Amino acid sequence: MTPGAPATPPVDLIEVGRVVDAWGVKGWLRIEPLNAPEESVLLKVRDWWLQGRSETEPRPIRVSRCRVHGDGLVAKPSGFEDRDQALSLRSAAIRVSRAAFPPLETGEVYWVDLIGCEVRNARDEPLGTVQKIEDHGAHPILFVEASDRILLIPMVDPIVSAVDLKLRQIRADWELDY
Repeated sequence: MTPGAPATPPVDLIEVGRVVDAWGVKGWLRIEPLNAPEESVLLKVRDWWLQGRSETEPRPIRVSRCRVHGDGLVAKPSGFEDRDQALSLRSAAIRVSRAAFPPLETGEVYWVDLIGCEVRNARDEPLGTVQKIEDHGAHPILFVEASDRILLIPMVDPIVSAVDLKLRQIRADWELDY
């Protein structure tokens, strides 16, 4: 545990990246975020929870600095002073509390908040539930579990016309037979 880090994991941890390797010789980490580096919540959130493949519980670290570096991030955990300390975290999943995510601008949503939302079409017919979202270059794709298959719905205007997180609903111009 790094100095100042909380001792108990929050219940709302979300995986947002992975430690790829050490960076330099002064305890820095090279991070692969799960989204675009410049949009990563890791740039703003300082309390992280790391969990290696063989660990049953995540362990807290506090990060004093994090910045974009190339196609990833580099971060300096508090109390880490050498490369060996950083190497001990290699391949660990990085999770942060959803409550610690920075607030968004009006009309923006975090993808993680869309998981589990019901998708309905323009006639108010249920299409299914969002299972995951992936970015496929041109735009994100909603993977919606219907009764007998997975629908792949592009998350673009005008196909997705409304997102209501309070009702946990997404309105899409889509049909079950598409």
